[in-house]
Amino acid sequence: MLIVQHHYPALAKAERKIARFIMNNPGEASNLSSQELADITQTSEATVFRFCKSIGYTYSQLKSELRLLPANAQLFMPHEKQVDSVPALFEQTWRILAQTLVTIDSEVVQQTVSAMRSAQRIDVCGMGSVSGKIAELAAFKLNVVGKTSLSWVDNRIYGLLCLQPSDNNVVVGVSHSGENVDVARTLTKLGEAGATTVAITNYPLSPVAKSAHLALITGMAERQIDQLRFTPRLASLALIEYISEQLAEEVNPSRNIHRINKR
Repeated sequence: MLIVQHHYPALAKAERKIARFIMNNPGEASNLSSQELADITQTSEATVFRFCKSIGYTYSQLKSELRLLPANAQLFMPHEKQVDSVPALFEQTWRILAQTLVTIDSEVVQQTVSAMRSAQRIDVCGMGSVSGKIAELAAFKLNVVGKTSLSWVDNRIYGLLCLQPSDNNVVVGVSHSGENVDVARTLTKLGEAGATTVAITNYPLSPVAKSAHLALITGMAERQIDQLRFTPRLASLALIEYISEQLAEEVNPSRNIHRINKR
């Protein structure tokens, strides 16, 4: 039920009460009617149904998923406090990557690789101190493996809207929260103009994810979105690394990407 964790920060206050109960008591929740769940969480049946809609399930689908879990299971709920030791930091990092491995859609990843493989140019856009840097790193990596790529960050993103994309262009939007309206608008406009658009975000129902043809969803479960934390972005960087390696093999199978980077 990582999907519940995925959507937790975007849920309304009453919906979070339902999410917390389900994550802490999945076995019990699987046997409750919608009204019984509402009573236990001190919400309403309408709120239960809104919660299900927020995470993309019907109530019957939610109960079916919960019944597949082992008896007495207690699902992980993320902590808000900062890690206080190096081992704890690496454990958190491992968890982020492991959750992404579970939630990522391999077919979408391969579709992204295919689109980039035939692209004449790949534009990567991002806003802010972290997403902007990831966009720059992604463009740099794509250039290293032989793909023409430009990064468009902060105010420069508006210049990208002035370009006329072709069917062979790919535009990537980076936004961990998926809430950046400028990135969402850029993907929408250029997608309508003919480019293949790709979102890299943590939230599948966010505006940025919905604005793209292809959405690469990472697996960070968090209670609140911290715009300046690096660890949630590691999964995004790992996806960029994988895609770059796939493209490197296509450009020149005889050269290993690691040898390229050492030059």
